[in-house]
Amino acid sequence: MFRVPVDVAIGRLMELARLTFVKRRGNAADSFPACTPRRTTAGATAVRAALVATASIAASACAAASQSMPPEPPALPAEDVDELTLRKLIRDRVTGMLQARDFAGLDRLAAENTEGRLRSPSGTSNAYWYYSALYDYLKDGFDKPCSDRAREYAEDWLRRFPNSPPAIIANASIYIKIGFCARGEGMADTVNPEAWPIFESNIAKAVEILEANKDAGSKDPEWYIVMQDLVKTQGWSDQRIKALHAEAVSRFSWDEDIYIAASQGHLPKWGGSIEEFDRFARQAAEASRETGGGSMYARIYWNAQNDFYGDLRNSNVDMDRLRASFRDFAARHPTSWNYQSIAYILCRNDPSPEAKIYLNRLMGGPDHAPPMTESTAEACKKMERYLARTDR
Repeated sequence: MFRVPVDVAIGRLMELARLTFVKRRGNAADSFPACTPRRTTAGATAVRAALVATASIAASACAAASQSMPPEPPALPAEDVDELTLRKLIRDRVTGMLQARDFAGLDRLAAENTEGRLRSPSGTSNAYWYYSALYDYLKDGFDKPCSDRAREYAEDWLRRFPNSPPAIIANASIYIKIGFCARGEGMADTVNPEAWPIFESNIAKAVEILEANKDAGSKDPEWYIVMQDLVKTQGWSDQRIKALHAEAVSRFSWDEDIYIAASQGHLPKWGGSIEEFDRFARQAAEASRETGGGSMYARIYWNAQNDFYGDLRNSNVDMDRLRASFRDFAARHPTSWNYQSIAYILCRNDPSPEAKIYLNRLMGGPDHAPPMTESTAEACKKMERYLARTDR
């Protein structure tokens, strides 16, 4: 419930749930020559239509003689990993261990994720998918959501392994889920007034569990991620919230979800502002620069576009900085999954030729690169029409 996989709400990635991945194994190809058509092996009608949209926006962008093209991102590797398959493997492994009550194995795997800073080629941490599988199992792996059996399961885990960070986090998550079972998932004005005390008491219980087990639990960055999600509802002072985040960064500056979770508290819906949100995104990029370069700025807005703003033109984003941040991220994680996501965001929000450099790589990448999603194609068509209207 904290970080619902957003391909899965993106997985925090974009509307890629509809993306049909085919096996992506082929020879590396040269980059797509600027403004030059290239044949593709894709045969499906939907793919051809998407490529027409790609070529069209590329032509519009190339016609802008007054704008110099940005440097292209790295070519896609020949072994471009199937991101969805990799994520499923992680989730299935965790779910199997949960079903088998292999608590020792679960603890080892969580520690490996943290100590090894393990992540997929797309840059998403393995821990993200570990915990998404854990939360889903506690919600849906028993007779009904929020059942007593799920609570007893988590309590048994913690009783047998009292210093286990995942067991501590699992126990806290049970009470969060109970609270939301009473509240529902709708907007605040749709909640039954009688449900609020139940929700609030269970969220307070989750915070109590986390705080009581901080020494052991906070060895895993997920402890801080969950706490940052919860304190928005607990009336903590700004100073106390900032101190919690500073502590998290001092221990796990490399974990992008530390920053993404904290960023939400700076949104207007939680009493922040678009200016405050942008300041936080800049600060996060600097705090994570040693391991992430300048990519955190883009990652925070990437998450915000999908879950909050819907359109970054309603935010205070610095588009020049966003483009540079995406280039940094793409250089670190050159996958077709990322390039398609970046192209989608840029086509929706950025009236410049920037999206073309990622579209070029997708079209000129491995022979079995995934077809473009309908949402990406439509966004690029709209940007093409905008460019045509403004003669850019």
